[in-house]
Amino acid sequence: MGQRTEIPNREPVQKILKKMVQRSPELQCLHRLHCVLLVGEGFSCREVASWFNDCPRTLERWVYRFKQFGFEGLAGEQRTGRPAKLNLGQLEALQKDLDREPNEFGFDQPRWSGKLLAAHIQNRFGKTLSVRHCQRLLQGFKQANSQAVV
Repeated sequence: MGQRTEIPNREPVQKILKKMVQRSPELQCLHRLHCVLLVGEGFSCREVASWFNDCPRTLERWVYRFKQFGFEGLAGEQRTGRPAKLNLGQLEALQKDLDREPNEFGFDQPRWSGKLLAAHIQNRFGKTLSVRHCQRLLQGFKQANSQAVV
């Protein structure tokens, strides 16, 4: 092997790459295929997983599914877990609401908080979300807005 090349700011680049892959089914499939091919070249699932910040057990599943079903086995699988309480349309409406001041909705606080957002979601959509979940929503909307500006 040749000399190892250092990549500056590698960790932030890995995080950005992972987010890009998570948002695109095509990129997910390509990433999985790439990992499976590296395992096919003799690298261990543990090695490949560490390079891409994936779980070794996940790579083992990808390899197994590729052996069983070929390329179709690497396509996105059904997600399990709790279904979302807010649908996409409600989330889009909520994002527009957060661009406005809370007093426009009858609240007396100057800024949005997790507790305030939980109350707003209950009033607007009749859905109950935990304060912690609302805090995560606020953070996600903030990050999305800051990335859109860049």
